Amino acid sequence: MFRKIFVCVLAFFTISIAVLAQPPQAFKYQAVARGANGALLVNKSIMLRISIRNGSGSGTAVYQETHQVTTNEYGLFAIDVGSGNANQGTFSNISWSEATEKYINTEVNLGSGYVDMGASKLLSVPYALYSLNPGPVGATGPQGIQGIQGITGAVGATGAQGIAGVTGATGVTGATGPQGIQGIQGITGAVGATGAQGIAGVTGTTGVTGATGPQGIQGIQGITGAVGATGAQGIAGVTGATGVTGATGPQGIQGIQGITGAVGATGAQGIVGVTGATGATGVTGATGPQGIQGIVGVTGVTGATGAIGATGPGVPTGGTAGQVLTKINGTDYNTQWSTLSGTGSNIGFSSKKTIALEFTDSGTINNYDVTSDPFYTGTGFNATTGVYTVPEDGVYAISAVINYMTTNAATASLGQGQGIAPTFELQRGGVAVLSSKLPILNVNVALVLTLRTILGSAAVPLSGNLSLKAGDQIQLAYKADGLTVALNVDGVWSVKKVAD
Repeated sequence: MFRKIFVCVLAFFTISIAVLAQPPQAFKYQAVARGANGALLVNKSIMLRISIRNGSGSGTAVYQETHQVTTNEYGLFAIDVGSGNANQGTFSNISWSEATEKYINTEVNLGSGYVDMGASKLLSVPYALYSLNPGPVGATGPQGIQGIQGITGAVGATGAQGIAGVTGATGVTGATGPQGIQGIQGITGAVGATGAQGIAGVTGTTGVTGATGPQGIQGIQGITGAVGATGAQGIAGVTGATGVTGATGPQGIQGIQGITGAVGATGAQGIVGVTGATGATGVTGATGPQGIQGIVGVTGVTGATGAIGATGPGVPTGGTAGQVLTKINGTDYNTQWSTLSGTGSNIGFSSKKTIALEFTDSGTINNYDVTSDPFYTGTGFNATTGVYTVPEDGVYAISAVINYMTTNAATASLGQGQGIAPTFELQRGGVAVLSSKLPILNVNVALVLTLRTILGSAAVPLSGNLSLKAGDQIQLAYKADGLTVALNVDGVWSVKKVAD
């Protein structure tokens, strides 16, 4: 007969949702304890030694603690990693943010020293995943009422006019610029007194009319005499040449600035208009870059421990040496321990897959390793394709444990009521005859978090007895059923004829 020991460990992490709260300095860890003969260790006191290691399961331990626990009637025990008796390091000083991966290593002492039960990589816990997917942005509130206009302050007095600077030498005349703004009209000077009329000289003989000389300087304005009779129209003299235009005089001094009038009183505040209807909420913009992580808040008070949930389906208790697990009917997990008899003890095979195969959709598991333990060879198994061709009619015992691990954190919930339920299957001719569903994490915190997704890693058992015909072809397969999360899959399986 062939004897197998399966060790299944499930780790559950407490979800903590709080405002300005530090993540809890501990996490839940549960496991089922079995003896060397595979029987459950029921109501048994055992010692545990838990180590957090860097880089791999055999890496340097950065923290270590011990626990004294007692299993329940199902062989189950549960501890809070981080709250045991520390004998190396401090849990709160573990650098979770560094790039080095962390592994949890479990050792058990049943009275004759600690036995290493193996190690597994720690993954992101749900409250860390939730931080990647915050809730929707609320609608913008209405515009508040505008405040009353403050009183305008008094205008300060105008400063005194500064003294005019000395006029500099006239520079070279530049190109004519644009017309400047009209300066203030200077004050008109007083009119000087009119000088006395000179004595008229003797009128000489009229000489030949010479060329008209340049325009002389205008004489002083004489007193206006009486208007004489209009004489005959004289002959028009020759028009003299136009004189040279004189230079433009300097700009007059600017007049004194007038006094600024008093500021009028501020008018009364108008009535505030009715607030308009709030416009439709705009489309939510793209998520901005990740902000700098805030300071870690003070650790909140530890909440009360919740009640232990009902025991889930799984392997039934009891059984004796030599018995095998058989399905009672087609219902999932409805199994029992059975004693089978018959020939064919040398017909069958066992094999394992050590190099993980990545799945992003449904497919068959292939490329098995038949050169390392545990295995025994038999005719009909193709390790490359993963197909076993049944050599003769009979009842065959099927036993498999399929391990999987997600390659990335889940970025979206599977949703409620969508019927997405991925499974591992044993197929005969492409049709499932045995199947086991992947474990689902289903969390619903009102108004805060709704999450339904598969666990980050698990060992999924698949077993049963089937009546097969010679020439039947069977193989293991993964059915995604709409799940898009990538999985790395390995495991072990065996087929053995137990009855004709």
